[in-house]
Amino acid sequence: MRLLLLVPFLLPTTLLTAQRPTPSIEWQKRTATIEFGAVPVGKHTLAELPVGADWRLGNNEASTLRLEMPLLAGDTMVAPGAYRIGLQRTGDSTASLTVAGSGLGLLATGDGQIAGKLGKAEKPSKKLDIQWRKQGEAVHGNQPVRLTVTFGADEWIGDAVLLGGEAFAVLPSKGILWTVPAARLAADSATPVGQMVRGEVRWNIVVAKGEVKLVPPMQAPTEQFGFGEPIAPDAAKVLVGKVGQLEMKVDAEWPALDLISCRREEGLFLAAGYAKDRVAWILPEPKPGK
Repeated sequence: MRLLLLVPFLLPTTLLTAQRPTPSIEWQKRTATIEFGAVPVGKHTLAELPVGADWRLGNNEASTLRLEMPLLAGDTMVAPGAYRIGLQRTGDSTASLTVAGSGLGLLATGDGQIAGKLGKAEKPSKKLDIQWRKQGEAVHGNQPVRLTVTFGADEWIGDAVLLGGEAFAVLPSKGILWTVPAARLAADSATPVGQMVRGEVRWNIVVAKGEVKLVPPMQAPTEQFGFGEPIAPDAAKVLVGKVGQLEMKVDAEWPALDLISCRREEGLFLAAGYAKDRVAWILPEPKPGK
């Protein structure tokens, strides 16, 4: 796969300040933010990006997606953390926002993609512009959103969902259980179902193939101005919990993951349900800073 830097876009940067725009969107008091290098429109366009090539989506340091909640887009799920992003041309009228190393954050592989359409902008821009906006009402606690990338007369539009959640606390641990759609959990793909917090340290709670683990959030690369290889979470800091099934009467299917109860029992005990499943996760409680 070729990485197309679109060098002519970078020539006027001496006229710009070191400013990095940070468009953000908030859902349930948590934010999703994109940081990118401002670049003015020149004689080259997004329409010139060849199919199969990537654009770094800005200039100077790599563009970064920072999430305080999971993002879901089709089969792609991105756990809370920080990731390098770019724009990949996938077809004549399609492109995808690529989230580098998002699979690593789930102890899996691959780069997540937010698929979208590439076309002409209703309102052309004089420089690269990236915007979030909400798309309709929340569904089962999760907020549909639309991302737009406008560069001159060209515009990319992609849709995703920002997950909400329910807070829990069994002090000194606390956290949140995300309202993951039941269909995602039924597929048994690696999924961030919650987050545990001890002091200032956070772990994503990740389930996959009958296992539950505490995984440190991904950090965006810093080598080569952010264009280095994404680094997987430190394996020594990944902690394995226990999974069980709750014996309880199930009267109705739940459309999204919902917290039933939490308490201390061999660690942090979380009872939750989705569809017709009722599950128990026992999570080890690491010491702050470990």
